[in-house]
Amino acid sequence: SLPKHLHTLAQQDQAEALCQAMIATLARLGFAPPGAIPITASAGVTPIGPSLDETIKRAELALFAARAKGRNRLECASQTTERPFSRAA
Repeated sequence: SLPKHLHTLAQQDQAEALCQAMIATLARLGFAPPGAIPITASAGVTPIGPSLDETIKRAELALFAARAKGRNRLECASQTTERPFSRAA
């Protein structure tokens, strides 16, 4: 069994990879009909803890940062900082 901090990092890496794949798939598929605004996605990812409220706050901050930087973005936040960092999707 992995130590808790490594397990959490592995889960975050999996969440980041899943979000990146979903964003890339939406961008590639281009659901919008000709002349319509295309569907895009942005996501925020953060480790769980220490509380649900703090987890949601960090995830929301990461999502807002992704949306502010443009379409089809993933931003990740750590438990130690409220400043998200970018991951190109």
